[in-house]
Amino acid sequence: MDLFIGSGPVSNPPGALPDFNYRNMLQETGTFSLERLTSFPFLAPQDGQTYNFVDVDNDGDLDVCLTNFALAPTRFYRNQNNVYQNETTPFTIIASHLANCWGDVDNDGYPDVLMTEDGNTAVKLYRNNGSGGFGAAAVAGTAGVKVTGIAMADYDNDGDLDFYTNGPTDARALFRNNTLAGTRAWAQFTLEGTQSNRSAIGTTLRLKANIGGNDIWQIRQVTAHNSFQSQNDLRQHFGLGDADAIDSLEIRWPSGLTESFSGLAVRNFYKIVEGQGIIPTVEPSAINIAIAPNPVFREFVIKTEEKIEGVEIFDAHGKLIPLQTTQLVDSWRVWLYGNPPAGVYFLRVRFDNGALATKQIVKF
Repeated sequence: MDLFIGSGPVSNPPGALPDFNYRNMLQETGTFSLERLTSFPFLAPQDGQTYNFVDVDNDGDLDVCLTNFALAPTRFYRNQNNVYQNETTPFTIIASHLANCWGDVDNDGYPDVLMTEDGNTAVKLYRNNGSGGFGAAAVAGTAGVKVTGIAMADYDNDGDLDFYTNGPTDARALFRNNTLAGTRAWAQFTLEGTQSNRSAIGTTLRLKANIGGNDIWQIRQVTAHNSFQSQNDLRQHFGLGDADAIDSLEIRWPSGLTESFSGLAVRNFYKIVEGQGIIPTVEPSAINIAIAPNPVFREFVIKTEEKIEGVEIFDAHGKLIPLQTTQLVDSWRVWLYGNPPAGVYFLRVRFDNGALATKQIVKF
């Protein structure tokens, strides 16, 4: 991993200066050392606040976004075959930015960006149009006083990214994503290192799924700091559009270990422990569901106070299990096809309001 430090605002000496950005030379020399970057774009005078490296166009390499304060405009550099090109976007024409925080808020398969502006109470959203550009600014949320930092997380575990803002007093506010993601698919991954650090900082995930008729690879990296005064949830979120399965998932751990998985179900939370495989997980939900009986044999009933839209069951490897459902007056009856083997399975219930609830069941 390399090191990028946004060093502004600069007051002594006055004026914008290059940030402190360093390349890790361990792989090149066999000995750990940091070499300061002195070529374009890293030598340009900045008033740097937050660096983020994101594969904005899903072409397999990392582009760069730097939010600058008053002494320089915000920058976006697209990585074109390992050459960085400075591009104009709707957010690079605005000064006095603090945070840039990236995540696929609409679950279409392309990362979007939230930004804060000094002295502004509103957080601006710039949506990735999937064709290499960004839409005009939209207000994602407005706090009581001026906002500085932003952190993203799916706090309600419904499959889309929410955000929390930081700043003085009433700038600290929680914003829930209820509409942007629609019914588009997603997946989230919790990573735990064993030979690598426990938080898996420095791990790279590559995921392939068919979205809109095209096989698309997406990249995520587990990073220790990715916003102004803030850090996103360490769970890695992927928007998957209309994909009905995850074709491939590749994990590159800091230890050098590479692991691959295939045929995973979408709309799932997964946990990956380094060298120990992948399992679905049950995340807390605001909606309670009751299953009877549990353990189950071939048939059971689901009861809940919310209106159910659909039901799925998957095994410990994330593979969907064939089933038949019947909607009753106040419940749903589920019947398992093919008498799957005994073991632990996971029931996922989708509700009309877009919420999800997952519960573990035992098949005997």
